[in-house]
Amino acid sequence: MTDLSSQRPVSSPLTLEVAEYIESLESRIGYLEEVNRWNLDAMELVSSMGELHSSSHIDWDTQSILEGTRRHLLRLMKFRSAAFFMVEEDDVEFKLVDCEPATMTKFFEDEIEYHTGEGTFAYALQHNKAVIVATSLGTQQAVLHTVATRDRVLGMFIGVLDEKDAQLNDGVLSLLSILLFITANALENSALYWKIHEHNRNLEALVQERTKELKKALLEAQEANLAKTQFLANVSHEIRTPMNGILGLTELLQDTPLNDEQRDFSETIHSSGETLLTIINDILDFSKIEANKLHLETIDINIRKIIAETRDLLNQKAQQKGVLICTEIQDAVPTFLLGDPVRLRQILTNLIGNAVKFTERGSITIQCTVESQESTRVSLRLAVVDTGIGISAEAQRRLFQPFSQADGSTTRKYGGTGLGLAIAKQLSEMMNGTIGVESMAGEGSTFWFTAVLEKPSEEHLARLHAAVVEKGNTIQALPDDLRILLVEDNLVNQKVAVRMLQKMGCTPAIANNGREALQFVTKKQYDIILMDCMMPEMDGFEATQAIRALTTLSEQPTIVAMTASILQSERDRCMACGMNDYLPKPINKDSLFGMVTKWARQSAAASPQAVSEQRESEPAPAAKLSPISFLDEHRVNELREVSDGDDSLLIELIEVFLRDMPERLVTLQEAIDKNEAHTVQLVSHTIKGGARNLGASKLADYCQTLETQAKESALENARSLAEKILDEFKKAEIVLQQLVIAETKL
Repeated sequence: MTDLSSQRPVSSPLTLEVAEYIESLESRIGYLEEVNRWNLDAMELVSSMGELHSSSHIDWDTQSILEGTRRHLLRLMKFRSAAFFMVEEDDVEFKLVDCEPATMTKFFEDEIEYHTGEGTFAYALQHNKAVIVATSLGTQQAVLHTVATRDRVLGMFIGVLDEKDAQLNDGVLSLLSILLFITANALENSALYWKIHEHNRNLEALVQERTKELKKALLEAQEANLAKTQFLANVSHEIRTPMNGILGLTELLQDTPLNDEQRDFSETIHSSGETLLTIINDILDFSKIEANKLHLETIDINIRKIIAETRDLLNQKAQQKGVLICTEIQDAVPTFLLGDPVRLRQILTNLIGNAVKFTERGSITIQCTVESQESTRVSLRLAVVDTGIGISAEAQRRLFQPFSQADGSTTRKYGGTGLGLAIAKQLSEMMNGTIGVESMAGEGSTFWFTAVLEKPSEEHLARLHAAVVEKGNTIQALPDDLRILLVEDNLVNQKVAVRMLQKMGCTPAIANNGREALQFVTKKQYDIILMDCMMPEMDGFEATQAIRALTTLSEQPTIVAMTASILQSERDRCMACGMNDYLPKPINKDSLFGMVTKWARQSAAASPQAVSEQRESEPAPAAKLSPISFLDEHRVNELREVSDGDDSLLIELIEVFLRDMPERLVTLQEAIDKNEAHTVQLVSHTIKGGARNLGASKLADYCQTLETQAKESALENARSLAEKILDEFKKAEIVLQQLVIAETKL
């Protein structure tokens, strides 16, 4: 650069001023050039430090990253020596991991200890910036700076400065902070990379090991599922055996002298035992739902009939409490739809039953409305509104969960487990609907559910309406030459079934037990055999197996079980022994006609769906009902309907029942005295069938209990039950005689 000052005139003041100005400019230009070079070097330094943070170098280990950082720091500042103290993950102690030169290890360890004692180490940690301090010897300066990300501290850098670099500007210190921040992030990335690398290295082995475990778990699950199925098949028997003992001994205890408190305790034990037995069926249903083994049917249903029958089923309990049950069905609700009537009835029974249980006064209203509909399906909303105790908002959140009720006090006072609501929820969801509750404590409740049901075709709907309107002519749907064998030991049940079949245009042959049925089959071929399950000499199960073995494939009849058992295991047993279908007792005209039509061999027979809903949903007019609430009025009305105005049938059935009962009671007592469980089972089964057919429900229930216990050979409390059966029969006898008188006058 040319020295302009040598050309300035000395004597001129203006020239001197210009020269000074030029000198100032030269000095300024030199400073700016120096700053520019420093900035370029800084930018290049930061750029090169970025390598430590780039994805292409994340596989570096800690030592490589620290060595690279140290090289870059030496370009920024003249350090005589430098070291890194790092913190292990999950540790608070700083340990020396890198030192240059290596001979300075002891010096830096002493230096950190010194500055820790002085408090400068903690100050540097707290402020996360460069701190210039004197060394412990006092002859040199050192720089302390944390190695930290935004989230945590990884370590501390310490560098001893060269004497000529003792004065540092803010730019250099800022660069130092940037470089160490980059280093901290590079260290974290590296640690993460090596964790992932280690994981990936072992992933294949882990997958193989896990695959083996899954295969093993699958085999164990299959074995467990098989064991569960076996358990569910046996659970009814295994639980009922000890429960029979509990119930029997409790009833025997009640026959001994007890004070009021002891009697209350014994009655509570007995009631709890009976409740437990009813829960078993819910558990089996719930287990099948959980195992995806419960499937819905899609058959004809009469929604009004389902509501009416469910209401009638629970009406007696409500009347005993002075609670009125009424129905409100929207006119837009179709009468005939396609769905699963059994499961719809199950949900309704649970909701109405709960309403009766928790309502002490007032009313219960069953509502049915159309929520939405399309051309092929309709969504119904069924609600049960009561004036009962209500449910708090907090308790409502616990409803619809397995084995859950609103609170413990309801369980203690009213019984139950809440399992029924859990089943109702899952059943409604299987019907593409939902379930819910609206309630306030002390102000009643509204339990509702929705179900999506299919609409029948116009042609199908026309047949259904014709079946109802012209129900007197529906017997023409059965073939004239249909051959039916009725196998039933109970005379009352025989007469009811025969009269029903005659109304359909059929005259069945009658066998009193399985052995007689075999004799009939050897002489004549039958299309349908209606087979009672529990009979003397040879029961329905043995008879079915014998018939299957006796007849050729082309001669095989349709065998339909008739049984009062509600257990699924009983139905499974029927199917396993070779029966084709299952008809629960007490049978009614509609169910019997639907079953016979379903299995009629002639292709011209009307479809079972077209005739399965023949009876209107509402009960018979009140003028035709017995004024005595002791009997099941719904059942008495069915018998009247079968009679079609012929009072002689109902009267004859009552007279036969009353005539045969004394002898059956004597036989029952003798069998109990001789401890003949099989005879007790058969006689109680026979009495139960006749009683239920005539609407003597309580008498039938006592017989059902005794039959169940005798089936398990548990006769410890049979005498007590026999006395209750006798007492209940005496009451039924009076009522039935009054009914005969009333029917004669009509």
